[in-house]
Amino acid sequence: MADVLAVLAEAHDQGFVHGGPGPEDVLLDEDDRVLVTGVRMVGAEEADPRTDVHAVGVLLYTLLTGEFRVGEGEAPRPSSVVPGLHPDLDMLVANATDPNPRYRPRDAGRYLTLVEQVLRSLPEPGEGPEENVSTRPIPVIEGAEAGPADRRRPPPPWRRIPVLVGAGVLVLGLFTGFLFLGSDDELVLPDLVGLSVESAEDELESLEYGLRPSYEEDYSDDVEPGAVAVTDPAAGVVVEQGSRILLSISVGPRYVEVPDVVGESETEARDLLRAAGFTSVEIVQEHSSEHDPGTVLSSTPEVGEEGDREGEITLNVSEGTIVPSLVGMARADAVFALEGLRLWVGVVETPDDTAPEGEVIGQDPEPGTIAAEDQEVVLTVSSGPDEGAGQEESEVEEEAGDAGSEPGSGDGGPNAVCSGQPWKEHKVYDDGDVVHYEGRFYEARWWVRGDPPSASGEWGALGRPGAVLSGDLVPGGGHPSGAKSARWSATHSR
Repeated sequence: MADVLAVLAEAHDQGFVHGGPGPEDVLLDEDDRVLVTGVRMVGAEEADPRTDVHAVGVLLYTLLTGEFRVGEGEAPRPSSVVPGLHPDLDMLVANATDPNPRYRPRDAGRYLTLVEQVLRSLPEPGEGPEENVSTRPIPVIEGAEAGPADRRRPPPPWRRIPVLVGAGVLVLGLFTGFLFLGSDDELVLPDLVGLSVESAEDELESLEYGLRPSYEEDYSDDVEPGAVAVTDPAAGVVVEQGSRILLSISVGPRYVEVPDVVGESETEARDLLRAAGFTSVEIVQEHSSEHDPGTVLSSTPEVGEEGDREGEITLNVSEGTIVPSLVGMARADAVFALEGLRLWVGVVETPDDTAPEGEVIGQDPEPGTIAAEDQEVVLTVSSGPDEGAGQEESEVEEEAGDAGSEPGSGDGGPNAVCSGQPWKEHKVYDDGDVVHYEGRFYEARWWVRGDPPSASGEWGALGRPGAVLSGDLVPGGGHPSGAKSARWSATHSR
C-alpha cells in the first residue's frame, strides 16, 4: 500500500487523479515492484484525490481481511473480521473510507504519511510476548496469484526508485493526454477569498464556465472559520473551461490560546480543549492530597499560552486510589492493605454465624471506588456466632492495643479503629453521629449543620485515631479514652 500511495502521490502532486484503483489495477512484477494500471482518462472530471484515497482504503481492508468491498461507504473495522489485528490498522481503514470525503486525507501524499507512521510503529513478525503472536492464513483475493510470504513487508527505500520512475511515466502520460484533450477557452479566476462556501459556489456557477469546486480544510490567521481562505489556482490566474477549483476552507488559526482548564474535571477539560480546536490530549496522573481525583492540576502548554492545534496538550490530573476488594480477608491483612494505600480504616464488628471471627464480611465504599487520599474505608468484621454475651471489655481493649501498635495509629495516622465519616460542612448530623476531623473523632450532641467539630459546643470529642471506645461511661459524662462529652447517645466500640 505504501508503494501504491507513492505512485498516486506523484500523480496528485501534478494535478491528476487515477479514478479509484481496485485490486485488478495493482500488479507486482518479478522483482516485487508495484505497478499501478487502469488509469481512467474518461470520467476523471468527476474524480477527486480523496476518491483515490477511499479506493486505497478499501484495497487495504481487502488485503487485511480477504473480503472485497465496493461502494463509497465506510469499511468495517478489519479487526472485526480478523481478531487480533493492531488497532492502528483499523484507524487507517476508517480514515480513508470515511463517508464524508472532507474527513479523509486530502490526497495520497497525506495518506502515505499516516501509513508510514503505522509501519514504523507495528512490531516486526516474532516480536512481543509469545501469547500475542498468532498464525493465520494470508488472505487470498479471488483471481489473484498468492506471492511469497515476505511480500507482506514493505520493501526498503532503495526499492522505491523503480516505483517513482513508474510514477513519472504515469504522470507524463496523463499530462500528454490532458494537453491533447484541452480547450483553448480561457477565463480569469475571480477572487473568492473571504466568501462563504455557498457564495463561492454561486460565484463559480454564475461564470457559466463549468468550473467544478473541490474542498479541503486549512488554517488561516486572517479569514473567519467557514470562509474560503485560499483557492488553487489563485485569483487572477487564467483557467480553462471545466477546470477544478480547490477551495481551502478556513478552520481558524493554527496557534490559539490554551483555555483555562485547571481545576476542572478531566471530562470538562477535554470538552473545553476540543471546543478550542485541540484534538490530541495526553493525560498524566500525579499524586495530590489537596484535590479530588480526576481534577486537572496543570497543562502543557500552560493556560493562556499559545498552543499548536496540530500538537498535543498534556494534562496533569490528580490521581485517585482505587479501593480494593477486602471481603474475605483477615482483619489485620485488610487493615495493612488500606494503610499501604494511605486510607483511613474504620472497623465495625458484628456477629455472623457463617464467617469466622476476624474475617471481613463487608466494606464501605465498595471495591473499585476511586477514593481521595485520607478517605475512610469502613470494614465490617465478623465477631463470630452471636452467643448473646458479646465481647468482654478486656478483650476489646487488648484488641485496641494490637491495632494501636500498627504504624500511624494513636496520633492521627490512618489506622483508626474508631469509625466515622469525614466531617462535611453542608451535611446534617443527628445526635450520636460520629465524624473525624483534623485527626480527632467527634460525636454530635444534637442536630448539627455547618459547625465544624470542636471539643465544646455542638460536638463532643471522642479521642484520637487508634483509641477503641467502649460503651462503659465514666460517671459525670467522662470516658475511658480521656475524651470529655456532655452526654453519650450511642455506644462506640469500633
